Amino acid sequence: MLKEVEYKYLMSKEQFNSILERLKPKFEIRGNNIQINYYYDTQDNLLNTRNITVRVRQVGEKLKWQIKCHRDEQNALLCSDEYAGTLEDLPLSFRIGDTNGDLELKGCLVTERKELHFGEGSKICFDTSMYLGMIDYEIEIEYIHCDKQLADIIAADLATSLDIIMPKSKRFFERWEVINRGKSAVTLC
Repeated sequence: MLKEVEYKYLMSKEQFNSILERLKPKFEIRGNNIQINYYYDTQDNLLNTRNITVRVRQVGEKLKWQIKCHRDEQNALLCSDEYAGTLEDLPLSFRIGDTNGDLELKGCLVTERKELHFGEGSKICFDTSMYLGMIDYEIEIEYIHCDKQLADIIAADLATSLDIIMPKSKRFFERWEVINRGKSAVTLC
């Protein structure tokens, strides 16, 4: 089990680009990739209501399953327990623990991620995410314990002008609920 600690901020495209340009000269750029999160839940989305995320993350040709149990949330700081492993193929359903039946694939969220690294192994992630007809812009500060002081300084600087947000999985499932409430069909021809 891994403990994940991160700050998260949601913002406009203009704020996102402005902050990225301001921080790029100060930090080492090491990553720019596309990742796809495939989300799973029970038919009634029970795990999401219990702050548990089940997903498969695809980066390139690699697939990794993850279960995140979101524990604490203080302002923009999120703490989670994370379980993970690798997969050969993308499953249509999962079976875990005490859930009643299989977890079904609910949809996917595609993220373009730019990473700026700092300290001994921490990073600032600039994420542009697309899901269910939506697009949003988010900054995550993911840090390890020895970089906490520097991460807190960076987060305090960002917090003065940005909104505190819920995780990507929560935003995805909120949008999923809105779309599925209406269940309206569109006639194309």
